[in-house]
Amino acid sequence: KDIESLAYKHSDSKEQYEEIKKSIISHKDSISLGTGLDGKEHYTTAYAVKKEYKLVNDVKLLKQQDNHRINEKKADKILGKYSLKEEQKNAVKHLLHSNDIAAVIGKPGTGKSYMLNAARDVWESSGYNVHGTALSGIAAYGLKESSGINSKTLQSMLFALDKGNLKLGNKDII
Repeated sequence: KDIESLAYKHSDSKEQYEEIKKSIISHKDSISLGTGLDGKEHYTTAYAVKKEYKLVNDVKLLKQQDNHRINEKKADKILGKYSLKEEQKNAVKHLLHSNDIAAVIGKPGTGKSYMLNAARDVWESSGYNVHGTALSGIAAYGLKESSGINSKTLQSMLFALDKGNLKLGNKDII
């Protein structure tokens, strides 16, 4: 779809559209991923594959590290202040006791933000700085409002990191 959209924007005729599509697909950095479930051929770039491999390797490295310990007694006391459902308790414990990377997935309205508020409370009481990020500004604002986690867009966070306006270390949790 991205290739078709790009070709459409930069062509004046069907012939030119087909020529641009063919040029993109046959480019040396274009990699075929094969036919998708939709029956269409899918492509990526060498750059995207390289980034994905780096991401996978970074995740593997983070999974081996355990730099964010918390005080269990203090955590239990703090979590006792929250009316967490069993599923939420399990999710919080997963976040608090995982190595340096963890994920929680849930449907809208299941209490993820409330659970994150409890986790934030534990992390901050353990001396950590908690940062939130989301793809959109509305989602970042919603995360801040519902969980108390100071949040910004992913683009904004990456820009701040790149410019040196934000530095992350062992006392930071995203």
